[in-house]
Amino acid sequence: MRDGIDYANIATCLETNLHSASLKTGEGSLKLSATVYRNLGYVLNNQTVYWKVQPGFEKYVTLSATEGPECEVTPVNHDDPTRVFDVIAYTKEGLECAVELTVAPDFVEAPAFLKKPSLKVVGKEVVVDYQLDLRDRADQSLVNWYRDGVLVAVSRLDTPLRSYRLTKDDVGHIISVSVAPKHLRCIAGAEEKASLKSKIKSSQAEYSNVLFTDFADFPAVNQLEVKPGWWTVDANKPSDTKDYEWSVNLDRECWFYGLGINGAVGYGMLESQQGARLRYTPLEGKYGDMEVTWQVDPAKLGGQGFASARAQYLDLFIKFDTKSLTGYALRAIRTTKFSNAVDILIVKYTNGVIEPLTEGVSTDCFLTGCVMSIRTEGNRLVAHVEGNTPPEKRVNDPAIHNVVDLEAPYEPNDFGGIGVQHTSTVGGESKIMIHSVKAIWK
Repeated sequence: MRDGIDYANIATCLETNLHSASLKTGEGSLKLSATVYRNLGYVLNNQTVYWKVQPGFEKYVTLSATEGPECEVTPVNHDDPTRVFDVIAYTKEGLECAVELTVAPDFVEAPAFLKKPSLKVVGKEVVVDYQLDLRDRADQSLVNWYRDGVLVAVSRLDTPLRSYRLTKDDVGHIISVSVAPKHLRCIAGAEEKASLKSKIKSSQAEYSNVLFTDFADFPAVNQLEVKPGWWTVDANKPSDTKDYEWSVNLDRECWFYGLGINGAVGYGMLESQQGARLRYTPLEGKYGDMEVTWQVDPAKLGGQGFASARAQYLDLFIKFDTKSLTGYALRAIRTTKFSNAVDILIVKYTNGVIEPLTEGVSTDCFLTGCVMSIRTEGNRLVAHVEGNTPPEKRVNDPAIHNVVDLEAPYEPNDFGGIGVQHTSTVGGESKIMIHSVKAIWK
């Protein structure tokens, strides 16, 4: 008590039981509570808490009370868009605390087909034509593409994939499509399917010695078969991880396409389980020199890349036989040498048995925007790894390099497979986002 004021009982903090929440109109409500604290975190019960909705958003929720320690929020959003705004708890003395709400509207029936899907080949693409009763809403239908009934391309981020580019991998196969009607105010309706009547001819496909994907339409579902012209999507425990106890479960999804966290910026392919692996098997043939470039974003911000130094690494395959697991790879691995760097080296696979071909070079460039490239030149493998690490964030240690250049001896083979093997745990920020890959067969 000083000057007649009991400073020990002055409110210093207002806290709500939640910081954010999502609601959907017609599917329940949300109970919020607020607590006032005095100095040192003791609850103070002599203050009245008031509740209000962020101005301009009052019509999207109703509040059970505007005064008191508790308030029940009921969503009443009947507009098309989902709304994001705050419900605010406050005191007359000036304390405030906000709960960010994401309030979706009540859903309506999926739009009906005015014209069911049909397919035609236009140039080097297959195009789907359909019409929906959208009532001025944007089309967000799920349009998925199949080769001989196997999923090969998908719609994402509420954008229908209305065309499918034909490559040499599609020649001799039947292309089909499914369309599940949707707009922003509904869940996807029953799908309708359409199929081309004949197999893709050589003249209809694009022939190129370059493969590029940013995985935006790549199916992340497991595809366990290894066959020419296809991606294999699975998980694997490599032989050099035998000293550590973990296993893969091919009954679970191994990858997903999604939004990254921390150093993994934007969207890309992410691992769902330890051992996640991708392999692309080119069409049958003999392949000479080639180059493969990957752009990756480790989620970790400290440069260590992986969860621990327990045989946790990323291998990027080149000149690879995807069935026998024979070929080469560029590896980034966490070691016990540094907590803010990884080692880069080149390894050789022989029927799944792995041996290093170079010493590891420690680098601080395994961060957001890291580009990892490896190519063959005659009887040499040449690798280059660099990132976007600004000078002020580089590690001040002569043993840690900002750019890595490596060479290793190479016994030429006829293989043309590529792929990626990830062995880190995948909890929290241990994932590596795969943004893109570009392979050139020379």
